[in-house]
Amino acid sequence: MKMEERYILEWVAWHKLHGFDIIIADNCNGGPQTELLQKLEREGSISLIDFRHRTSQPQMPAYCRIYWRSLALGYRYIGFLDADEFFEPLEAPPWSGASVVRSHLKRYLAVRYRWALFGSDGALTYDSELVVKRFEKRGLPDHQTNRTAKSFFRTYAVLYSAIRYPTRFLTQPHSPPISSKRTMLDGKSARDVSAKWVGGRVRHYAAKSREELLSKLEKRGDAFSVSARDAGEYAADVDLNDEFDPLTDSTISDLRRKILDFAVPRNAEN
Repeated sequence: MKMEERYILEWVAWHKLHGFDIIIADNCNGGPQTELLQKLEREGSISLIDFRHRTSQPQMPAYCRIYWRSLALGYRYIGFLDADEFFEPLEAPPWSGASVVRSHLKRYLAVRYRWALFGSDGALTYDSELVVKRFEKRGLPDHQTNRTAKSFFRTYAVLYSAIRYPTRFLTQPHSPPISSKRTMLDGKSARDVSAKWVGGRVRHYAAKSREELLSKLEKRGDAFSVSARDAGEYAADVDLNDEFDPLTDSTISDLRRKILDFAVPRNAEN
């Protein structure tokens, strides 16, 4: 994470409610993010890795460090999500995300869940309301960008590669080096990506408001590439607003209550 202090508590609360243990690599070079993450670690909400020294293309080296930390903590399964990505189980009890992933990984070495891109709905500036409440319109499931998927996998499944190449065994941010035959998609084995999401998906808030989008591209930069992304082209890929798909009132209420459980204030930069 880098310059994500506005969004961290919501993201952590969401995934704690779903039963996940959380490891965060701090790649911030200034501002209140580091202090907030350190407070969350002290209260036992997260495990923190100091990755502030890496100033160029930090994402994949950070993922490798997180993997080794997960082994040290005895985790059997792991997945990588960014601060604008929220795993959501489908056709399952509320707040059952970790259980759903675990059930899928009992049958496969890895499971991939497609993005569900939620757009800006024309918002121009930042607002302190919850991200998952502010943005309730998303793209269609067969949109090209929504074909992208993020993976969870068994930690031992890549251990051989990790031992051989401890700092570079993960080569891209979406899939581990595991064969497609041993990988499930969307909680099922079929590969029909034009269908609705099944089993689970990753709610992805890549655009947010115009102000936040420009901040993301201009100030934080790209954690995976050395080249800058054009704001117009990037927005065309991720600012999708085709269908209204809000969370339930009870889900939002649960999330607000969980955020209040933390011993640190929301919007720590204020």
